[in-house]
Amino acid sequence: MIDSNLTTNGDRMYTVPKVSDVARWDVISHGEGVFESEAAVYYNSEVDNGQDFYKVLVPDQRPKYFKGETAWMDSRRYADDARFNIRMAKD
Repeated sequence: MIDSNLTTNGDRMYTVPKVSDVARWDVISHGEGVFESEAAVYYNSEVDNGQDFYKVLVPDQRPKYFKGETAWMDSRRYADDARFNIRMAKD
């Protein structure tokens, strides 16, 4: 019998994280009211804690989520752009 949770080389496959799987978000940067957080703990044991999953909170906007290989870079760029736009709006 083949275990469907294993890859072809025998490594365990994990499910892709969902927002509801995250038990704790750790803030990794903040400024100008913009908060960037990284998923730290998952409720679901089938989710790999090594997954790259980030959230950016911008005032008066819905949270924006990033996951995957380029998630850290994409979330940083989004947060930096939001901070820049907030600073420019003040001037």
